[in-house]
Amino acid sequence: MGCWSGMPLQDVCAGMTGVPAAFWASASSADECHDIIDRHVWSYLVPLYVALYFWGVYCTLHGAIKRIKGWIWLLEFYCHMGQQVFMAP
Repeated sequence: MGCWSGMPLQDVCAGMTGVPAAFWASASSADECHDIIDRHVWSYLVPLYVALYFWGVYCTLHGAIKRIKGWIWLLEFYCHMGQQVFMAP
């Protein structure tokens, strides 16, 4: 996807935090840099996943309610038809 156009991790962290890239190039800061990028990416993914989850719940419930309404309509139709047959002279 190329979110940062192939930039090295230390340059990405420098752009996100304002701390020079030389600081992030050291081995001791590399893990923290990775965590910062990870949190940044997940801050966009979590709301997306939550929205997709609730959209899926909505679609599922909408389909179930539609199907239940269809069965109720059929039962009312057949009950009404049965009353007309038995009421014939």
